[in-house]
Amino acid sequence: MLEHHRGAIDYDLMTMTSFTIDDVGGRLPLRSLAHFLKHLPPTSATMRALHPEDAERVTWMEGKATAELLACLIDEVRGMQWMYESAHSRSRPQRPKPFPTPWRTDDGDTRRIGSGAISIADFDAWFDGEV
Repeated sequence: MLEHHRGAIDYDLMTMTSFTIDDVGGRLPLRSLAHFLKHLPPTSATMRALHPEDAERVTWMEGKATAELLACLIDEVRGMQWMYESAHSRSRPQRPKPFPTPWRTDDGDTRRIGSGAISIADFDAWFDGEV
């Protein structure tokens, strides 16, 4: 495990403690590293590397979806208010605009990044870090 996930373990050690993998066997006893790894939270880089299938669950645990959920909630409440006003008034109220967010354009469409597909060779070069 140490060799396959060295970067993730080193990142967790550096961000959660004052150690790095280079300290193992010296300032950081192997026993302490074992305890550290055994009790890592699911949100740690090491646990993400070991269990990529849990990515969605971890996103909820970290609260990364909070901003998007709040924006959706605001839109839903505005929509319900508009429906109530529409049903209980003679005039037709204006439909509410979506709450402004960085991931949505002013007209409510989801933003697109990029202009089109790239070739497989370009993607492979980008993915391998050659670009």
